[in-house]
Amino acid sequence: YQEVNPTPFTIITFPFLFAVMFGDAGHGTLMALFAFMLILFEKRLERAGSGGGGGEIFHTIFAGRYIIFLMGVFSIYTGLVYNDVFSKSLNIFGSSWDPAFFNHTGQVPPGSTCCPEGTNCVITGTGENKVT
Repeated sequence: YQEVNPTPFTIITFPFLFAVMFGDAGHGTLMALFAFMLILFEKRLERAGSGGGGGEIFHTIFAGRYIIFLMGVFSIYTGLVYNDVFSKSLNIFGSSWDPAFFNHTGQVPPGSTCCPEGTNCVITGTGENKVT
């Protein structure tokens, strides 16, 4: 058809977008290990599955073992970025949140560069508490 095949782009973008949604290093490790075992014992499982054993669901998972492996690896990465392992926070990198930044009224202290809308007025170049 002389069209561009989207498969090479999808091989990387689908597992990465899955990982952005999933983002758990623990579950990603389990997923990557399971897929790695499918890849490691590929020949033995193909011989066992050629006799009709395993069922349709196993054949579907076995056919996608490389994509599942990439999904697991990317999930480990995003899980570490999100500080999330088995739905528990790791707090590897610490937090930049400083509760002392706000005074007791919940207002931004005078002279700070943070606007009430959450934008930084120094970046916008206005030096005022305006978004525009």
